[in-house]
Amino acid sequence: MLEAGLTETVKWGSPCYTAHGTNVVMLAAFKDRCALSFLEGAALADPDAVLEAPGAASRFVRYVAFRSEAEVEHHAPRIRGWLAEAVRRAATGAAFTPAPVDESVPEELAVRLSGSEALRQAFAALTPGRRRSHLLHIRGAKQAATRARRVEGCIPEILAGRGFRER
Repeated sequence: MLEAGLTETVKWGSPCYTAHGTNVVMLAAFKDRCALSFLEGAALADPDAVLEAPGAASRFVRYVAFRSEAEVEHHAPRIRGWLAEAVRRAATGAAFTPAPVDESVPEELAVRLSGSEALRQAFAALTPGRRRSHLLHIRGAKQAATRARRVEGCIPEILAGRGFRER
């Protein structure tokens, strides 16, 4: 990362590498592997589909995991290419627009929002990511009764200006 011209810092307790004032890539350690996580990895060219999304709802971040030094060496040319591309994107300020996501409000939440001006204003005041976290949690339930329970559980967090699972 340093050879690619990135600056090493520590953010969120992990090594983070920046370029032109932009967080570009992070190094993450797990029990069974380590990973190189590109913060706008979805914008990087990956014709062999090596980069993985950390979760089904991930829009930007993509990572490559390593379990051995041999895997690092195997992916080294790709990593250098991704790093160069990420640095170029940071230098030019290239904007990345991820694929659109379902932002529809589940009926159970819509009913509660329509019945409370305070709740509607609090929901509208949430950042897009915080709103999305609640929508993903609520929409993840298959049954209407479960969605309704999840809505009730989210209301105190919404009123407090927090996203789902944000403390």
